[in-house]
Amino acid sequence: MIVVNRIVPNAPPSLALTASEVMLFDRLADRPRDTALRRTLSTYLHHIARHGGLLAHL
Repeated sequence: MIVVNRIVPNAPPSLALTASEVMLFDRLADRPRDTALRRTLSTYLHHIARHGGLLAHL
């Protein structure tokens, strides 16, 4: 996913995540549904990193 993000920085999250995963991260971030359509794959990769990935220790 990181490589895809580097090649296509404004890629839609659906390129690598399912609709259920996107909805889950939106709920964890307490974000309204309508703003989720404007999020990129990069946004969700940062959420993944913060919730148990590379940035969890920060």
